[in-house]
Amino acid sequence: MRKNNDLRTGPGSQSPWRLPAVLNVVSKHIRYREPQHRLIGLKIVEATEAVEIVIDTDDEFPVGALSPVLYVGEISIPHYKWVSENRYRFIAFDFQNLREGVPIFLGWPGRPETRVETRFRYRLGAPSID
Repeated sequence: MRKNNDLRTGPGSQSPWRLPAVLNVVSKHIRYREPQHRLIGLKIVEATEAVEIVIDTDDEFPVGALSPVLYVGEISIPHYKWVSENRYRFIAFDFQNLREGVPIFLGWPGRPETRVETRFRYRLGAPSID
């Protein structure tokens, strides 16, 4: 696990493994008016609630075959939506195992060595900086 972003060579870098720095994190529990659908294996599953974690970064996510994953402690959260420039909303449908106070990382799926530690910890409903 990296404490600094060794895979990051700065905004505009062409490295396919570069990840932007995380500047801010806000988490909140959401109850959806309309059920949200997601695919698990070959099944479509409905969710009526989730934890949404919005992050602000210093650059856009790189475009490629893989998408970055947000880690809350050891739990990976692969589902996200682009919100606006340098802002992403990660959606934890299986949020029951998320623990307050654990570190937040950004990384690549299936490559734990790429996880980059941020200065943030998971906290619901409040700014999460340490």
